[in-house]
This record gives sequence, structure tokens and C-alpha cells, in this order.
Amino acid sequence: MLVRVAWLFCLAWLCGIPLAAQRAGSIGVAAVVQEPIAGTVLHALAFSVVAPGAAVTVATASPSAGAFAVFGVTGHSVGLVFALPTELSLGVDSLSVGAWTGRWRADDPRAGTTFTPSDAATPAVIGAEGSLVVLLGATVSPGASQPPGTYTGVAALTILY
Repeated sequence: MLVRVAWLFCLAWLCGIPLAAQRAGSIGVAAVVQEPIAGTVLHALAFSVVAPGAAVTVATASPSAGAFAVFGVTGHSVGLVFALPTELSLGVDSLSVGAWTGRWRADDPRAGTTFTPSDAATPAVIGAEGSLVVLLGATVSPGASQPPGTYTGVAALTILY
């Protein structure tokens, strides 16, 4: 008799006949793929009005410091690479700019890591909120007979991911 019952179970299994004790269930499966890295300019580095012959420095702690925001995966390392001008220009006239300073901060706006911006990668880490703020400061040194006007230039940040 036991052989006959075993034979019937095997036959039912081979034929795909459902057994009364079966249960089935399903779950949903989802994954979110995040954009690996994004960046935006928060505001330009602004020296405001400078007087001929008087150097002006904007520190990274100043509201006038240039600022970039970087967004990415929490805890990932990035490299910050800068292309910085040595002069601002107004037509044929130029205004010396240098002594660049930098600070990046991930989560605490009062904290941060200072660095010297350059064309060599500076390591930084995306914070717990998925963001990183990069601040830039510098010094302009107008000559004693500097022609008046608005001098401009471009400071570029490349984010290595």
C-alpha cells in the first residue's frame, strides 16, 4: 500500500497535478538607480567694490565666497579638480587674482575641510544627506592706477567620480 501511495505522489508531481497542501505567494521587487553625480553653482565669488592699490580677500567663511553644490551617493568619495584664473579681465585690462582657498563640507555647515584648490584632485566625501558643498575664496590685487570697471573671469570645478 505504501508503494502505491508513493507511486501516486510521484505521478502527480510528474504530471504537474497540484497537491491540496500547496500555498503560493508573491512579492514586489523594486530598485532605484540614482544619478551617480550632479553639481550646480550656488553663487559666484564676489569681491564687491575694490579700491585701486588695496588688495581684497574673500575667505571661504564669507557669504561672498563662491559656492558649488555636489549631489551623489552618500559616503562616496569624489575628487575636486579646479581650473582657476590668475587674472580677471575687462577688455584689454586685467586684475590679478590669486591666493585661492577652498573648503568642502558635507553635513555640518559650521564644519569643513580646508584645502588649496588646484588642478590636482582634492579628495572629498559625499555626506549623509547625499550632498557636498564646495566653497572658494581668493584675493584680488588691483594696481594703484587700476582702470575702473567690472572685471570678470571663470573658476571651473570638475568632479571626479
